[in-house]
Amino acid sequence: MLLSKHSVVHGQILKSDAPVSIESQIIEATKEQLTGNPDKAIEMFEKLRSEPEARSTVYYQLSRLYLSKSRLEDAINAISESVKADPTNKWTRVFQANLLESVGRYFGTAEAYEGLSQILPDQYSFYDLAALNYVKADQDEKALAVLDKAQNKFGLLPALVIKKSRILVHLGREKKAIDLITSSLRSYPVHEELLSALYDIYIAQANKKEAEKILLQLKTIDPLYTAGGKISQPAPNVGNPESIEQQIREGKTGLDEIIRSLIPFIEQNRSTDSARLKSIADLLIQKYPQEAKAWALRGDLSYYTEDLTEAVSDYEKSATLQNVPYSVWENMIVCLLNLSHWKKLEEKISQALDFYPNQPFLYFALAESQLQLSNTGEALTNAQHFKLMSKNNPFRQTEANLLLARIYSATGNFQQADLMWTECLNSEKNEAAVLENAVYQSARGQIVNKAKIEEIYNNKNLFKPFVLNRLAIIASNQNDWDLARKRIEECLQLKTGRNSDNYALAAKICLAQQQKENAIIYAQKAVDLSDDRNRYLQLLNKMK
Repeated sequence: MLLSKHSVVHGQILKSDAPVSIESQIIEATKEQLTGNPDKAIEMFEKLRSEPEARSTVYYQLSRLYLSKSRLEDAINAISESVKADPTNKWTRVFQANLLESVGRYFGTAEAYEGLSQILPDQYSFYDLAALNYVKADQDEKALAVLDKAQNKFGLLPALVIKKSRILVHLGREKKAIDLITSSLRSYPVHEELLSALYDIYIAQANKKEAEKILLQLKTIDPLYTAGGKISQPAPNVGNPESIEQQIREGKTGLDEIIRSLIPFIEQNRSTDSARLKSIADLLIQKYPQEAKAWALRGDLSYYTEDLTEAVSDYEKSATLQNVPYSVWENMIVCLLNLSHWKKLEEKISQALDFYPNQPFLYFALAESQLQLSNTGEALTNAQHFKLMSKNNPFRQTEANLLLARIYSATGNFQQADLMWTECLNSEKNEAAVLENAVYQSARGQIVNKAKIEEIYNNKNLFKPFVLNRLAIIASNQNDWDLARKRIEECLQLKTGRNSDNYALAAKICLAQQQKENAIIYAQKAVDLSDDRNRYLQLLNKMK
């Protein structure tokens, strides 16, 4: 799997006519990296740089290795060579963009995203990111050129028009900005952000007459809109559910307005009247079956009530209807993490990365899924990518080091794992690291501080099912089966703790206690809840 299609999702595949000997050498070099010999891996990869069939793969791997050794310029040059060797590989360009952005080289970042827009012309996000980074690099004309291409492809999308108009205003081309927004308003006549952008231009021009016209339109859409361009924030007016249901049935009120009126009611009643809320969401979907927002809303309600399987289903449907905000993908991925649906998680992250390649959390979740699927080479690549993208976020750096420590432990590279554990344990807010390190130490037969670990049991900052799962594993490693059983059954009492991995752990604990009948029951539940039945059927069949 080291050279698989999903490697880092980065698709580092050798050309089909590559000699077997070259592929074998790349695999051996990758093994050196995984077992804690980066210098040896670099030496081996550098010898393969002249091989045309392997050039893109070799330079990509070298870029990552150079980066791990703090050889920044070498890393940047290597990824550039990788892109030149295979200009059609989107994932080398994604890595290039994220690497350059992490060190503030915005012009190169913009070029990388512009290249991605040529490889995947139907993905608006790449045009948007290219333009954003050209602006950061003080290259407004290049930003406009990219947005022109996007406009030709996607039309006068409000988000595109607003971004483009701001650049035009910055360049002193207010008339062109006004014409652009006006053209977009023909398709989106009640779009508040478009109208607000136009209002701001007229105010800056001291064109009070036109500004008043736009302000009147804004007040027609939202009576609370002020001349300062800001929406006042009164106490939320909680919608009446019967009235909302009637509005949906009549079909005279737009979906956005219905959702706006629903939000205060949801915020106040989601924990006490979830059934009524879901009934309203069902009605919305019946009325607007092709609207992504309706499905996403029902997904959110299931997410709030911890009905994770239902939430995933609705988020999936939402994402198939149109490009959805990142929050929809993130919520779906969090649900899949909690469900321990590792195969589906990897699949959905691959899709999300096509739209949001610059979101660090996606690489974290991808590495976690690949670690769980024993694809440690791919997991290492993505964990390192996550760390690179999180260099300015101390909390995420700790998360990255913790993930890397677990990956190195899984590969038997205990020297490198110990270095990562030390970094984790020396960081602030390291409760999760303390718990994971205890799992690591107990698995190696070392003594752990039981009092310290049990303190974490009452920690309210950590996700409770995670804590209980890890405490059960630690107790299992110490052959304290009664405590292990107690902790895992506590976990399974929680709605978000009922997943295949936890039921499988409960089965193993029961089996160790010579309670085969209970073990089979738990193993069957693991199979039933899984997205990868064969993974748990093996466990079940061993027990029968």
